[in-house]
Amino acid sequence: MTKTKKRTVIVNRARFFVFLTLAVVVFNVMFLYAYNPSNTQADAVNKTETITVFAGDTIWSIAEEYGNEHEDIRNTIYKIKKLNNMKNAELKVGQSLLVPTV
Repeated sequence: MTKTKKRTVIVNRARFFVFLTLAVVVFNVMFLYAYNPSNTQADAVNKTETITVFAGDTIWSIAEEYGNEHEDIRNTIYKIKKLNNMKNAELKVGQSLLVPTV
């Protein structure tokens, strides 16, 4: 016995193309929403403040002071390190740091 494949036939071409167009539009809207350009690093750089490190300051204390209270402090520390091209969390008294503003 041989199996025969069912052949799909498009009965109403206009309805098919309307469906296809709507599917493409929905996909594009979802894609653009997921990759929102307003959350780029360039915006983060534009919304910064320069501070000076004082004796006793740590990257953690600076992140607590200047970070968003609704965001995990580790994310703020990451942003500070990234903005200042820091490989570790060592700070020096008198050092200028860019910190993201809320």
